[in-house]
Amino acid sequence: MVTFWINVNLIIRPQEGGVARWFLLCNLFYFAIGIFLVKKGCYLKWKEKTGVISFLGELSFFVFLYHMPLIPIASNAGILVYLAMLAGISTIAMIVDEKIQKTLRSLNLSSLRSTIST
Repeated sequence: MVTFWINVNLIIRPQEGGVARWFLLCNLFYFAIGIFLVKKGCYLKWKEKTGVISFLGELSFFVFLYHMPLIPIASNAGILVYLAMLAGISTIAMIVDEKIQKTLRSLNLSSLRSTIST
């Protein structure tokens, strides 16, 4: 995320005619490297399910979801405002998602399936 911001704002300079991520196959290459590393087991593993590391691991998915739509804020308001908004929106989305999942688990979906099939 930070490297993308540096790339867009310091190296490529879209306001001067540059284009960010012009070669889309690069994304496929990055994704393939990630899959390869996971299959080889080349990543950090921890057993702790509570604490800061676990929270940041859960939060990373929501940061991934919301970081691109907020990029214009970084170029207008600055990187600190962008990071603060990204952290806030991602945390709220994670809390809402946890509540939705908890509610869905508490529902008796097996009885709903039998009602639909009959």
